[in-house]
Amino acid sequence: MAMRDYLFGKGLAGASVRRLVGSIRTIINFAVAEHCLDINNPFDNVFIDIKVRQTKRQPIPLPVVRTIQDECLSISDEYRLLILVISGSLMRLSEAAGLMAADIKVVDGVMTASISPNQVRDLKTAASQRTVPLVGAARVGVERLLARSNGVYLFSKLVAGGYNRNSVSAAVNRWLKSRVPVGCSAHSFRHTGRDLLREASCPPPVIDAIGGWTGSNSAGESYGAGYSIKIMTDYLLIAMTTIADNNSV
Repeated sequence: MAMRDYLFGKGLAGASVRRLVGSIRTIINFAVAEHCLDINNPFDNVFIDIKVRQTKRQPIPLPVVRTIQDECLSISDEYRLLILVISGSLMRLSEAAGLMAADIKVVDGVMTASISPNQVRDLKTAASQRTVPLVGAARVGVERLLARSNGVYLFSKLVAGGYNRNSVSAAVNRWLKSRVPVGCSAHSFRHTGRDLLREASCPPPVIDAIGGWTGSNSAGESYGAGYSIKIMTDYLLIAMTTIADNNSV
């Protein structure tokens, strides 16, 4: 299939090709259904080998995270504060960059970030919509951003003229490249954070709630109001304190 082969030819990984082709398939299926068209979707049943260029993202070692956080605090511009926030919160890069000043709220005495779709960016999945407690380095970064915010966006300069997630991601990863091990990127902070929460004996459903992952547990997990800010904060404090206190792998 020409589109699939073109995307592979551009150097994309199998998972990325599957995601893009899937988006096109969905759009065509929607148009076919809306207009009652009697046609087959040419993007149905397209084989895509997701193992092509498949790489396993590695967590960033704790001493490296600590060094990066210290440097980010020293420079303290919006790009470095963005890295600081994601390094201590398990937020995705675009989730953090698209935060509005009004998304930062104090809930039960804890500073939190309310992550929901807005005019800056959408969210990856329905489970991505959540409230994340801000502790440690993440809280320090947000406090500095609020102090210089225009009152609308948390990252006023990064979204000036429109938020371009690709350029922001490229800039962040370019700066990180010489500071993290091979195979690591900004997204690796989420892997590190998940490992730290595991080490803190945080139950998997609570980890999923903090990171905005879709859990694989029973349907009962979706019942009720979810986990309290206190429970999530307690586990995050244990996990993120590990970064601050760690001097060796």
